[in-house]
Amino acid sequence: MAEEAKATLGELVTVLEAALPADVCDLPIDDLTAPQALGRASLVGARQLVRIVELPLDPENLKQMRLIGDMALGANKLLARHAQGERNHDMIGRLLAAIEAEKNPTTE
Repeated sequence: MAEEAKATLGELVTVLEAALPADVCDLPIDDLTAPQALGRASLVGARQLVRIVELPLDPENLKQMRLIGDMALGANKLLARHAQGERNHDMIGRLLAAIEAEKNPTTE
């Protein structure tokens, strides 16, 4: 089960790294756009989750690990919701353009 979780998180890390600027983790947070900052939080959180999955269970650190995991998952959910909103916005834009094209057909 841990290996499956690690593989899934590894895929998420790969996707996020490809979507974000290479230096996103090195830049000051104030220099990032809101989507980049959210992506950075999600990327760092996913990396932390991989680290947590690889660690042996330590009863003394369970609360801290749970907090880190919950925060990482929250960032990933927020990023997914933002991405869905972007897709919906793009879809609405395409729909409006199609309606406008139907209203004003070009004659060729």
